[in-house]
Amino acid sequence: MAFDGSEMDGGWLTQRVMSFDVIDALDQPWTSEMEVVVPTTVHSVIDAGEWLEFVDASGVSLLRLHYPIARDAAGRSRVGRVHVQGVATSVGPLPTRHALVSPVLRIKTRIDPVGLLSPVLIASGWSSTAQQAKARILHTTTLLPSGRVLLVGGMDGNSVTQPVSELFDPDKGAWSATGSLIQARIDHAATLLPSGQVLITGGDSGSAPLSQSELYDPATGEWRTTGALAQSRSMLTATLMRDGRVLAVGGMSGSVVVDSVERYSPDTGLWTPVAALPQPSAEHSTVLLSNGRVLVTGGRGSSGNLASAQLYEPVTQSWSTAGSMAHERFAHSATVLPDGHVLVAGGNGDAGGLEFAELYDPRTRTWSPTGSLLQARFWFTATLLPDGKVQVVGGADPGFSPIESVEVYDPEQGTWSSAKPLSTGRYFHTATLLPTGRLLAIGGFGGVEPLATTEIQEPSPRAWNLTGVLAKGRGFHTATLLPDGRVLVVGGQDAGGAALASTQLYDPSKGTWVSLGSLSQARFKHSALLLPNGKVLVAGGEDEQRTALTSAELYDPILGVWEKTGTLKEARGGHVMTLLANGKVLVAGGRRGTQTLASTELYAPATGDWSIAAPLQQARMNHTATRLLDGRVLVGGGSDSGSNALSSAEIYDPRVNRWTATRALGDARASHTATVLPDGRVLLAGGRGLTRVLSSCELYDPVTDTWMRTEPLGQARAYSTASVLPTGGVLLLGGEDDTASFASSEVYDPASGRWHQTAIAAEARASHTATLLPDGRILGVGGRDGSRTLASCVLYEAEKGRDGQRPMIESIHPSLGLAERSSITLSGTRFRGISEASGGNVSSSPTDFPYVTLVDLSEGHLRTLPGHHSSDTSVTAALPDLPEGHYVLFVTANAVSAGMVLSTTGLADASPETRLDSGPPSVSNQTDATFTFSSPSPDAQFECRLDGGFFEACRSPLLLVGLSAGSHTFDVRARDAAGKVDPTASRHLWIIDLSLPETMLLSTPSNPTLETTALFTFGSSKAGSSFECELDGKGFSPCTSPVRLADLFPGTHTFAVQAIDTLGSRDPSPARHTWTINVAPEEPDIVEPGGDGGDKPVKNCGCGASGVNAMFFLCGLPLFRRRKAR
Repeated sequence: MAFDGSEMDGGWLTQRVMSFDVIDALDQPWTSEMEVVVPTTVHSVIDAGEWLEFVDASGVSLLRLHYPIARDAAGRSRVGRVHVQGVATSVGPLPTRHALVSPVLRIKTRIDPVGLLSPVLIASGWSSTAQQAKARILHTTTLLPSGRVLLVGGMDGNSVTQPVSELFDPDKGAWSATGSLIQARIDHAATLLPSGQVLITGGDSGSAPLSQSELYDPATGEWRTTGALAQSRSMLTATLMRDGRVLAVGGMSGSVVVDSVERYSPDTGLWTPVAALPQPSAEHSTVLLSNGRVLVTGGRGSSGNLASAQLYEPVTQSWSTAGSMAHERFAHSATVLPDGHVLVAGGNGDAGGLEFAELYDPRTRTWSPTGSLLQARFWFTATLLPDGKVQVVGGADPGFSPIESVEVYDPEQGTWSSAKPLSTGRYFHTATLLPTGRLLAIGGFGGVEPLATTEIQEPSPRAWNLTGVLAKGRGFHTATLLPDGRVLVVGGQDAGGAALASTQLYDPSKGTWVSLGSLSQARFKHSALLLPNGKVLVAGGEDEQRTALTSAELYDPILGVWEKTGTLKEARGGHVMTLLANGKVLVAGGRRGTQTLASTELYAPATGDWSIAAPLQQARMNHTATRLLDGRVLVGGGSDSGSNALSSAEIYDPRVNRWTATRALGDARASHTATVLPDGRVLLAGGRGLTRVLSSCELYDPVTDTWMRTEPLGQARAYSTASVLPTGGVLLLGGEDDTASFASSEVYDPASGRWHQTAIAAEARASHTATLLPDGRILGVGGRDGSRTLASCVLYEAEKGRDGQRPMIESIHPSLGLAERSSITLSGTRFRGISEASGGNVSSSPTDFPYVTLVDLSEGHLRTLPGHHSSDTSVTAALPDLPEGHYVLFVTANAVSAGMVLSTTGLADASPETRLDSGPPSVSNQTDATFTFSSPSPDAQFECRLDGGFFEACRSPLLLVGLSAGSHTFDVRARDAAGKVDPTASRHLWIIDLSLPETMLLSTPSNPTLETTALFTFGSSKAGSSFECELDGKGFSPCTSPVRLADLFPGTHTFAVQAIDTLGSRDPSPARHTWTINVAPEEPDIVEPGGDGGDKPVKNCGCGASGVNAMFFLCGLPLFRRRKAR
């Protein structure tokens, strides 16, 4: 196995290649060996405990070899080890770094499967960086309203101009194909229109400049032509103006630099010529100023490089001078700063590459020098960061060599500083700022050939800041975000172990706490939930004598009072509480005294009553409960009455009031966290295991009902908190192990599957709370640190955004609450961020438009709402079907977020209900499937979809034919005559297994032999198989392994065994063994006569396995007992 450098560029691991082995022999270790030729970019190897990480000299991860994992059919697993020859040994706690001493490594993997059940699946593999389908330069990238990135055109390594387009999904960390351009092109411009479509303007086909423009529709993934430019051109800029029209400026038409300027109207799809540039220009930079004017700087002119700057006035459609820069330049950057100034940096001048930078003041139309770049560069990218600084990435040096270095400009200091460099130097690349604050560097020229790699830079560390202090320190309390944006903290336990009845309210706008009325019952280890009606339900818990409680209370935020509601059917503390899609509340498990509970209950907010629901299959406490996207509830882990951590998990289906076991967790765990990721998977992190506190993490996929390990935490921790960030990451704060509490925090990136250390809070804490606020910050409240309880509170800044850059939501129209709403319009300010394009050139894609997300407060799930028709003051976003409840709606521009709490009410009563009555078994060998479904609503019609596709009208019964082998998902939802749809479609998951079992003989008698006995053991490639056996071709009958045969007569025999899997599929080629029994010459046979004077037939056939006498046909045949001569 060998890897070259092109396969390993980039700092993030987002693709994985796995190998799988199935073994049945469990009495000895499984081993594997490979030889790896290491590229020169690899500097050392880090042993992280569950994988080996190959890193460069800067510590950037290039490749990862995962430790092998053995898993049996019962879900039990075991992690193996990896040994590397060719590195210097190093001793110390993990992670341990090993220096390379040889370019060729011998890697041995080993795992001991003893204790697992046959057959055992062993998985191992490599991770590498994300790559586009084609290497390319001179392309464009555009951040779409969905959060995905569109890559268009460019030139590949064979100098072929490409029409290929690709999409990068940050949630998955992967590229996928989308529709191709009608015309292949390079050196074009890409502009995101207010409609959400992408306009591609001009460019070069590779042989001639282009005039034709194209539009990309993200909804369909298709391209169509739109109006053509009057002047064909490449190396132009295309700027979105405040009125939604696009201004195409200058460029090259063949070898001619043009002064032509044209304006595109999305309404008509036509280009119209406007006033020409005072000077022809190409490879210039263009930015939109806050006053609506367009500033064009530098470029290549007809007779040399330009230092001039021009202003376009949209109202008069005229140009005026904006003074001159101190240096002629092209291929530079221009970036609008938060204070309105424009930073111009680098470029290529008459004397070669430039390091000089200048500032333009739009108020005075004057230029002034500022700090110079640390390295001269051109053909680089420049990006305005959320903290108001500007980052330049890569580029070409004066000798046209690619640059790895990255620099950051601080407007307050007027200076540049170095940042972490690229893994691979590049120019002619693009840079795109994601809503998460991460920066994508895509493609480009690497010095020898174009690159297919993508690098992602993690944003600068965030910060925890102290905020208002609680009146009394507490742990094991609850914190609930109210519809008005304030946070309600209830109960808890103080340092002396006393239960608290006090409650407090936090105001994020002031950073202060106020005390509220007390609970009627002091409690801790209770649960609290915001109901769809806006009230907060507090239920159960324990008092200071650790007596479990049945009482429940409601807080009314409008009246500011507590009121009693129905009591639980069973006293409990340490339980979980989940808001269901139908508006009811599910309470599950917990403990009462020393008894762990399996009971569950349902609360009806309309009546305030509790009712008994189906019990858990496993009694548990300190577990997690997570509402899945299909409305079911996943309960995972926890501990039993003996405080032993559990590895079991189960799912509750509210439609049928039934719990179903899932596959077991890889690690038993309790007091962990569980978070729904944007793609619907559930992340379980840390917790207490059977013998220690865990750092391991696992992902549950509801579609396949499987658990998969992901990168472990940097710090093993239990009793921590997990919070969804506005752009999809997961933040873990604090926690404890067996010796101490922690102030550290980590962020999980779903795209790469990796954890990153972030800011450290002021105090270590565990058993605290963490709440996502509408402004995107996370509020950490109270907790325990050893024997102390904390009154301190901290705020996590999810991004280092300046207030002057932060969007503001003022209103939403129409208000939520009606099921048929398909879109909403948000009104506010700064929805389009600071500048039209983060850099002022075509290589830095615009990220200033509003990116809209929605976080469900009950389940923590984040949804992206594709926006369209956006402006600086409004955006319209598509609205999915939502269960009733409360949500935070976020708007992000230039990676700076703001939010507002929304409520949806009345949906459960207004929406029809769907019942999925029948479907195929969970595992089937049939490629056809029949479903029947119904609804209590007499006028209901139905919509169905298969495997996550689009919903289409359907009728019951529905027959699906010709399905492929593998996992499938069928969804059906009812729609009533008013058009209201069931917000939680009914789902059926099943697997079509067309594979046949393979029978394996594991032990057989020697051939030839003198023994008249024989022992056979056998197995199957598929778990749960049954077997049929035959001897000497007399027919198959059921049997089990092992089979023992005795008193066989001399001669040749053939034993055959056939596996039959759980679906009834048979092995078409049974395993066979033929052997010969020879007669010992020194012991002649004597026939024992029968009692009637004849020979006595043998009645004892001697088959040792139960039930196989009849199978082997021996009984009743004239076989004779043989004895030695006397």
